[in-house]
Amino acid sequence: MADPLQEDADRLVAFVTDVWCATIEPHIARRFVKDANGNLDRALANWEADPDRYAADKYDEDLFTQDRDGGSSQLAGLPSFQIDHADDNAGQYPRSTAATRPNTRPNTPSNSLHGSGMGDYHGPVMNQETGVVGGTGVQFGPATREHYESSQWALTTVSNTIPDPPPNQRTRNQDEPAFLKPLPSQDYLPALLTILERIPMARNALLLKNHVLPSYGQDPLWWSGTPIALPQTIIDGQDDSGTDGKLIHETQRLMAFLHATARAYGSADALTKLEWFRHPAWLSEEKDAIRFLWSWMAAATRFEPSDGLEGLFETTAHQVQSGNSSRPSFKCLTPVLDNGGSGACLSLYDVLDDTIWSNDPDGTKDVHASIDHIAEVLVLILKQPDVGANGLNMIIPPSWFADRYLTEHESKSKQMRKDRAEYRGRIAEIQQSIQKYARFSYQGKTGDALALLETAMSAFGAPSKEEIETDGDVDMGATEEGDSAQDDEVLGQLQSIYDNVKGKIEDLKKEEQLAQQSLEQLSGLLKEQSDASELGPKAKYQLCGLSTDPSVLYVKQNYGKPTADQDQEVGQGSESCTDWWRIQCDSSGQISKSRIAQADALTAAVVESREVMLVYASEKALSEPLEDLPPALAEFVSADNALFGEELAGETEQPPPYEVEGGGAEADAGQGRTDTEDTVMGEADAKGGSNTQHIEFAGN
Repeated sequence: MADPLQEDADRLVAFVTDVWCATIEPHIARRFVKDANGNLDRALANWEADPDRYAADKYDEDLFTQDRDGGSSQLAGLPSFQIDHADDNAGQYPRSTAATRPNTRPNTPSNSLHGSGMGDYHGPVMNQETGVVGGTGVQFGPATREHYESSQWALTTVSNTIPDPPPNQRTRNQDEPAFLKPLPSQDYLPALLTILERIPMARNALLLKNHVLPSYGQDPLWWSGTPIALPQTIIDGQDDSGTDGKLIHETQRLMAFLHATARAYGSADALTKLEWFRHPAWLSEEKDAIRFLWSWMAAATRFEPSDGLEGLFETTAHQVQSGNSSRPSFKCLTPVLDNGGSGACLSLYDVLDDTIWSNDPDGTKDVHASIDHIAEVLVLILKQPDVGANGLNMIIPPSWFADRYLTEHESKSKQMRKDRAEYRGRIAEIQQSIQKYARFSYQGKTGDALALLETAMSAFGAPSKEEIETDGDVDMGATEEGDSAQDDEVLGQLQSIYDNVKGKIEDLKKEEQLAQQSLEQLSGLLKEQSDASELGPKAKYQLCGLSTDPSVLYVKQNYGKPTADQDQEVGQGSESCTDWWRIQCDSSGQISKSRIAQADALTAAVVESREVMLVYASEKALSEPLEDLPPALAEFVSADNALFGEELAGETEQPPPYEVEGGGAEADAGQGRTDTEDTVMGEADAKGGSNTQHIEFAGN
């Protein structure tokens, strides 16, 4: 079995080499990963903060020429250390009361190196510290005082568990989405599951209605992460209590909970504790969110092998290189941006171009790369490695088309890259020519050529730069009285050169502008729908949710296909209707919910963090009708809501007032729920319609 620690160390070496153009020794990389407890992101951050942290861990040939004490061989025979004993009458040290050993003997010659056969030494010890280890410093021992100053000494506990507020502060309002709170591991999994529940095709698939238990059990603390233990169940000859079944059924519980619970939030902690979720096959994946997609797909296809579930989250690429064909697949695309914080702002198409066509960026190589099948629900985790960047330094679109990457358009895309490379080369040549005319170089110094000519002309009495620019009819031969005819001739020559250089630069800039327009037109292949619908792109994907941090979630409230007006607003990038929710559950013990506009969500995606998870869904995935909850799952949520009702009934503390931001936007209360599910919500639904909630955790 491969060593996960070594694999992460190899990844760290590759990343440092490729991104930072630096060198890190493999054993040093392994040390960084090991000290970061296997967290590759933390190991990289530690390396970036101090690349020489383990520089002392080096092979030193000089150690073999030193004596046993690590010093020069010239000092052989000198005492390694000397500890002077305290004065017996000074009371510097507390006497030992242990009855199992005698007190330490004084440091007399008989107890030193005197009798070692190495001779006496009474001079100063070279390269060593001497002195008394006093008893006046801080000592560790049992607490014997009645009071200790907290600023000087304290003992505290550490917990990775996020506390929960009282029941009356975690009631779900009817118009807002339920969510799963962050895990102690700070992973994207809770955010991903919350977003997937809002996508009809994903929710229907994760419910796996053809494989439902007769009963899903009950536990008062399941909502907070406590697993539910069920007896062995055999359905259609399959053991539903095995690892496959446990993963499927826990996912079903979470989907039903998110859709019909009366609680404001739940937890996915029970899901991450399952054995199948920790299968060695996907332990190489660093994030639990990606592990879930792999493990659920593997488990679901075992129960429904012919249901086409692999097309939901799995994307299959097709690459032919030198006659060799390969079809790698992935559940999550994880591009690393290479523009840095100060580079040009990238589009999502730029990032995908560089990722999918990385082996043939200019279309000139014997490489054919495309996507053979793209997932209906596409998960991306984008990362900006530049620690100095403020966010991603890219634009996140509300929708985009995947057609240019599909195999059916591979030849068009390859020709587009080839033509684009030629235009880029032409633009580079034009820019080089502009620099040739616009800049001068003389004896190691460079400058503006036109400014130099203007200065030279002014020495011959030529009009100023402002006069030249405002009045093109200025007679350059009209100089101050007394100028010689020779000066007039030189001035005329300088003016002619100036006009030629300026005209050439202007012509080149116009040519550059035209080439840039042609390049942009080429790069727009299959990005937008044209009037001729049969020639335009078809595979449209819409943003359904994102997470800028495991504790910060943005999710779109509306299900299904948008209206024509909404679609027009999306195309304009200025959707103002508050279809989005921002949910934050931070480590300080506070939960906040805000209903926001899509434009605000898109802005947050690019400025809040250097790593962002995006979830896009196809129009097919969004337009699929929502299915009713199976009766057993509806009963499970109804029973959990009843337990929550008992908690509310036993709660005497009154909830704090909600903080409301903005106007009262009309709530799409109960949107997407069936009559059965509305009944499940029961009396525990709160009827308030505030746009923003701030929930303080108890004990904070």
